Amino acid sequence: MDLGNIRLAQKCKKWPDMNKKTIFTIFFVALTTTSFYSFGQSDKDCNSLGEEIFNANVEACMAAMEAAAQTRMEKGVAVISFVPGEKTESWNSRMRVVGKLTTEKHNLLAVAYAKSTEMALTLKNSGEVSRAPLTGELGYKGGVIKKVKCGYLIASFSGAPSEIDIEISSVGIEYLSKYY
Repeated sequence: MDLGNIRLAQKCKKWPDMNKKTIFTIFFVALTTTSFYSFGQSDKDCNSLGEEIFNANVEACMAAMEAAAQTRMEKGVAVISFVPGEKTESWNSRMRVVGKLTTEKHNLLAVAYAKSTEMALTLKNSGEVSRAPLTGELGYKGGVIKKVKCGYLIASFSGAPSEIDIEISSVGIEYLSKYY
C-alpha cells in the first residue's frame, strides 16, 4: 500500500464517527426548528380556526338571539363577538337590530357595544367588575362572556331590562360555543 492509500483508509475510518455526529446534529437542529415553528403556528392556526368557526355560524347565532328576543317580546340590538387568543388585541363581531336601534333617549347599539367593550377588557360579564368604570364604560349588565378554545365569545343585548338582556346574550353564547 502506498502512502496515499493509507491516508485514504485512515479518513474512511473517521467517516463513520463523523457521520453519526453530523446526522445527530442535523436531526437535533431539524427537530428543534420544527418544534419551535409548530408551537408558534398552533396559536395562529387556532386563532384562524376560531375565526372560521365564528364566520361559519354567526348568522345562525344572530337568528337565535333575535328569536330569543322576539319570544320575550323585546326589541333592541344584539351583538356577538369572537376575540382570538388569551387577551384582546382584535375581535370579529356581528350586530343585528331586533326591532329598534334607538329609543327616544337611548342609542341601543352604543349601549350593546359598550357592554361588549367592557367585557373585552375585563374578561368578565358586563356590570360585574369590582372597579369603577373607565371613561367610555357604562357598567351596564346584560353582556355575557365565555372562554372557548382559541379565544373568547362575547355577547350583548340592549333594549330590555338587564335580566332579560342577560338571558338573550346567554342564548347567543350557548349557541355559538357548542361549535368550539
